[in-house]
Amino acid sequence: MNPRVFIFQEKIWLLVRVAESVAQKEGVIFFPVINATGNTEIVEVPLNDPDLIATDARVVNYKGLDYLTTISHLRLLNSKDGIHLVNRISKPYYLAKVIWNASGLRIAGFPKSGKLIT
Repeated sequence: MNPRVFIFQEKIWLLVRVAESVAQKEGVIFFPVINATGNTEIVEVPLNDPDLIATDARVVNYKGLDYLTTISHLRLLNSKDGIHLVNRISKPYYLAKVIWNASGLRIAGFPKSGKLIT
């Protein structure tokens, strides 16, 4: 989602935002949240819970608070030829670890000049 490309040390780099969720099961909804200590927790709520509003696949409202059904992180990949990705980093490059990023991350743009744009 929303990839950014840049050249560094004679390689083409791709920074991507990946959104992931928990596999759902019938009668229950799961959604990830980042708690106050920066750890990810999976919340499990029965679909018939009166405190749950789940009318949108992207967000649920539970006990008056909105939660995204996915959580995003950044991954960094590179290529020497711009076609074949090599040196894939299997772990997320950056995970949200603070409560104000609890719904995930966004990638800022950066043009060739090196100045950041959002």
